[in-house]
Amino acid sequence: MRKALLVMALVLFGIYSFAFVDVPEDHWAYEYVMDLANRGILPMEDNFNPDVVLTKAEVAELLSDTLTYIENDPVLAKAEDIKRVETVMGLLNKKLDDALSVKSDVSKLKGETSRKLLETKYMVLDLGDRVTSLENALSKNTDDVSVNTENIDGLWEELETLQSDLDYVSGENVKAHEELKALIAKKADVEKVKELSEELNKVSTKLETITKVAYRAFNNADMVVEDMLDLSDSVDSLNTKVSTIEGNVNANTEKINAVEEKANSANTMAMVGIGAAVLAAVLAFVF
Repeated sequence: MRKALLVMALVLFGIYSFAFVDVPEDHWAYEYVMDLANRGILPMEDNFNPDVVLTKAEVAELLSDTLTYIENDPVLAKAEDIKRVETVMGLLNKKLDDALSVKSDVSKLKGETSRKLLETKYMVLDLGDRVTSLENALSKNTDDVSVNTENIDGLWEELETLQSDLDYVSGENVKAHEELKALIAKKADVEKVKELSEELNKVSTKLETITKVAYRAFNNADMVVEDMLDLSDSVDSLNTKVSTIEGNVNANTEKINAVEEKANSANTMAMVGIGAAVLAAVLAFVF
């Protein structure tokens, strides 16, 4: 912004009779600064402070002094100089707008940061509550572990008692097996008789089954014989019918032959009549 104001002073030329302490002749902006100072636009002070950033109020003051100078000395102010001043003012306005936009962005960023910090605070509080809840649960689990340990000790005692009972029962079981073996040895013959009886029952059952099958076979054979006799009667009946039909066919054949003979005789007579008629016609034509 400061450089833009100094560039604006390029349109002005003058003789320097004053110098700032902090703007030596080898400074890059010496001519521009002294030109504005000699024209009364910059205040005549010991220090110019070339590296200090201008405020909006200071920029407005410099622009106002520049316009006042141009209005009071229109001979020095050319059209191109006024155009340059307007260009510089446009650039200054754009810079000011950019600064305001940056300020707005900073405000938004500040608000967003505050919101994030607040969310983080709530998250930390929530985590604290969760940690407290976990600590309470851990304490409860510790108590449960103690109770379970006592229960396990009691179960071990019961298990030892059950093991003793199991050993006793195992011994009694061995005795019972020995007694059972003795009883089985005594009942061996009875078991053999029982097995033979069961085999005999099985054979009887098979014999009964075979008898039933044979009986059904005989019945089926009788039925087949009866069917064959019925079939033989049917064949004889059919033979009789065939003989009758053959007799009828022979009789019809004889009748057909008689009719054919009569037809042949009639045909012969017709031919004779036709011949006689033709002969009579010929004779009548000749005579």
